[in-house]
Amino acid sequence: MNLSVIESTPEYRETFIEFNKLIYAERETSETQAIFKWELQNAVDKVPHLLALNNDEIIGQIVLYPAKCFYQEKVDNCVFAYDYIVHPDYLNTGVGVKLLSKTIKDHIHFGIGVSDISKKLHQILKEKSIGNIYKFLFIKNPLAYVYAGLHTYLKINLRKLSDKEKFEDSISIDSFNAIKKDCLPKTKTGWNKDLIEFERNDDYGYLRFGSFKNKYFHYHIFDSNKTLQGYFVVRREIWRGMRVLIVADYRMVANNNKVVEFICKATKKLMKRNKLDAVLFASSLQRLDEELLKQQFKKVGLPSEVFTNLTLESGWEEKARERDLIMATAADSDFEFNLGNKLWKN
Repeated sequence: MNLSVIESTPEYRETFIEFNKLIYAERETSETQAIFKWELQNAVDKVPHLLALNNDEIIGQIVLYPAKCFYQEKVDNCVFAYDYIVHPDYLNTGVGVKLLSKTIKDHIHFGIGVSDISKKLHQILKEKSIGNIYKFLFIKNPLAYVYAGLHTYLKINLRKLSDKEKFEDSISIDSFNAIKKDCLPKTKTGWNKDLIEFERNDDYGYLRFGSFKNKYFHYHIFDSNKTLQGYFVVRREIWRGMRVLIVADYRMVANNNKVVEFICKATKKLMKRNKLDAVLFASSLQRLDEELLKQQFKKVGLPSEVFTNLTLESGWEEKARERDLIMATAADSDFEFNLGNKLWKN
């Protein structure tokens, strides 16, 4: 056995894809996802993935997605860790620790939705748990519970997405208007100075959403004075046997409950227009949770815990406990990629 951890190089492309097909065999689109994630290294910031090898055979990996985070009026380069995994035959060799420790040593790192095994490693390596992301579901169609049950217990999917989609050019509710655009708003700072928040720019929007042609729909939110108040990004999916509108991303001033309420109402309207069963929303903030509950969303599933080695100001522990430290969405990790398979299929 000759174990090592290296930065990926082009000659490992095919073995990387084969490793992901093997290790994620339960994913119907594992090969397509592996190709996409390999190509992330050719993005603007060009951060190579980390590979664990036994001789020249890939036995583990951490896929690194470059980003920038805002915190306390500072901007830092950082990475998200996607698909951090070691082949089961090598779990007790220490190579998993080497993969994560090199990531933490070389980068400001964020990990979201970690497994129980990797959670222990994050803690051993002194990373901080700074919050979690909960999924919230609004169900319009009572039969959705039947579809979900058939999917869960009998592995039967009765629902299909219509070929016809209806995402109108504008949605007006009360004093707000959402205008459909082909990109994210051009903003240079975070929306919330009191929170950890991740940059959104043209490069991010093109890579994260533009890579999937005609799958994501962007809406910019304006008030009655035509001032930008936020945005949201949605896509359709079959998830747990239901036709679901996924709110993949959003930004707003988190204390502006009226904008959060508008996003809830606007996405419900899009859900109905597209004859879907439910709306799925992800929240990392207690203040957003409270508004979602008011709008008849219900918390579902287990939370995705957030770990980081970012240096934080004193008192961060209390803010983390109160879920008042970080604004993160489904787009800030790769768990949104695995909410169904329609995203990956032409």
